[in-house]
Amino acid sequence: MEINYLSENIKLYDLSKGLKKTVFMESEHVVSDSRADVAAVLKANAHVTEDEVILDNGLLKLKGKMNIIVCLKSVNGNLFNVQQIMDINEKLDTYENGRDVLPLSRCVIEKVDCRIINERKIGVRVQYDVYVDCNVEKSLDMVSGLESNENAEVKVKDMAVKKFAGNVQKNIEVSDTYLIPNDYPEVFELLYYEAVLRNVDNSMNDNGSMVFKGDVCFRLYYSCGERGENVNYIENNVSFSEAQDIHDMKIDKMFCNVKVANFTMDASQDSDGEYRLVNSNAMVHVTAFCFEDATVQTVEDLYGINKRLRPVSGREAFTYPVNVSKSTCQVSDTMNVGVDQQIAEVIGMDVFAYVTEQVYNNNGVLGVKGIIPVSMLYKDANGEVNAFHHQIPFQYDEKININPDQTAKVWVDQTTAGYNLLSGNEPDVRVNVNLSFRVYGTDTLTYIEDIQESEYGSDTTRASLVLHYCSANDTIWNLSKKYRIRQAVLREINDLDEADLLQDGQQVIIPM
Repeated sequence: MEINYLSENIKLYDLSKGLKKTVFMESEHVVSDSRADVAAVLKANAHVTEDEVILDNGLLKLKGKMNIIVCLKSVNGNLFNVQQIMDINEKLDTYENGRDVLPLSRCVIEKVDCRIINERKIGVRVQYDVYVDCNVEKSLDMVSGLESNENAEVKVKDMAVKKFAGNVQKNIEVSDTYLIPNDYPEVFELLYYEAVLRNVDNSMNDNGSMVFKGDVCFRLYYSCGERGENVNYIENNVSFSEAQDIHDMKIDKMFCNVKVANFTMDASQDSDGEYRLVNSNAMVHVTAFCFEDATVQTVEDLYGINKRLRPVSGREAFTYPVNVSKSTCQVSDTMNVGVDQQIAEVIGMDVFAYVTEQVYNNNGVLGVKGIIPVSMLYKDANGEVNAFHHQIPFQYDEKININPDQTAKVWVDQTTAGYNLLSGNEPDVRVNVNLSFRVYGTDTLTYIEDIQESEYGSDTTRASLVLHYCSANDTIWNLSKKYRIRQAVLREINDLDEADLLQDGQQVIIPM
């Protein structure tokens, strides 16, 4: 008679590959004939506005767009920008895992160098790091038991697993139109703009929804004055909150990747005909990976009554996040713009941060080092617009337990800063760097994936009855398996209770 067994499908999350690659992109920008000759570079920034990692014939490739914006001062003293959108098509690494993969990318700009080639042309060199996580869903079919029949016995056990409950991907559009106040000068020309995430959070409510919320800070530098000789700075925070129905998912833990996928800004005329109306738009891309702490039943041992049963074991290794945490590193530094410069007015200051090194000392401390580039636009005592660029190193020690078989990832979530002028040429800068930590552990799941059947050898020499003298380690299960009888039959003939362990020297009748 055929022996039927039960099967259960288990889904596991696996970080099958993580990589980091430093990429350099160079470009040249030509100043149009309508502009005066270039005298100085004030700011040069780059933003990866679109990025997607695809798997193409076993090769991971980064495709996207990079927007390079350079703010310039002409020989006539007016301010303007040149910008160019560059295509990204970068080969990253090989990937030969045959499973379907969901690559997540994060691009971090580290350095933007700008040089004046001649009065009509500038060159830009961008250095940025690409971080890629190759996320895989592993689906396993494991034998969880046998159907009730007279031909086999099975022993089962409970096994704790971290099920992969699924992933959520969502695009949240954040837009706003605001009016520049009348006590600010109107817009002559947009010089530089960006969208920065702040106060990002996620939670699950009682209605079976996952809520993503935060702020997008739209930051804008624009030229003003009769001929665009001055510059002004303004920022606008726009809150967003978006819910995703997850009532069909049981979630005990999740981690999210949130980034600004694209953003635009432009200025238009208000009802008075002045350029004070600023339109801003950004797309926030969210990917959440959800996990469930579950207990599943699996086969520990089994045997057949009329047929020999041999369990076939499977082993699957997977890497998953065992701990997710956040911390804030506070840094301060006093900059000096030079003895021949005096700051009369700070127009605006930009900061960001990136991690350069992480070292675990095996004493529960993860040391993190990084760089904070600072860019400050200011007016000097003569009313001239100038820029000062500075780098602040930072170091932070995070108390975190990392086992020898675990790895840690750390990155910068967001950076905020403020300043005080200690003197005319010494601004004191205070920076908060919000760091995210994720510890990954690798585990191996051993399970029964199949049961093979075969015939027993001839039983013609078997006795009809055996009197067995028990040793200290004998159990009902072991004797039943050895003599291929059902446990219930053995208990009934010998009037045994529900205990599995037998006593040393106990006599047990085995019907054959």
